[in-house]
Amino acid sequence: MFAGGDVNLTEKIMNGCNRLSSMVGNVYPQEIKQIFNDLLMNKPVDLWKIKQLINKVTSGQAIINIKNHYNSLGIKVGACRSPIN
Repeated sequence: MFAGGDVNLTEKIMNGCNRLSSMVGNVYPQEIKQIFNDLLMNKPVDLWKIKQLINKVTSGQAIINIKNHYNSLGIKVGACRSPIN
């Protein structure tokens, strides 16, 4: 069962989730993979670190933050368009 997102990840795993669909993992793939695997194996994790990574990606608009991250790495993903009114 997939945990739909990074928020409340510890609780989702305790409720039986063993896979992750992660927006934060698009920016911090190695960190999220390690944290997720540690949680699955009941190893201690730094919950403050998880919260900081989530906040870095999701503060404001997550998609804009992710695209800006990839563009800064030289991976041209373009900009987000404005909403259609």
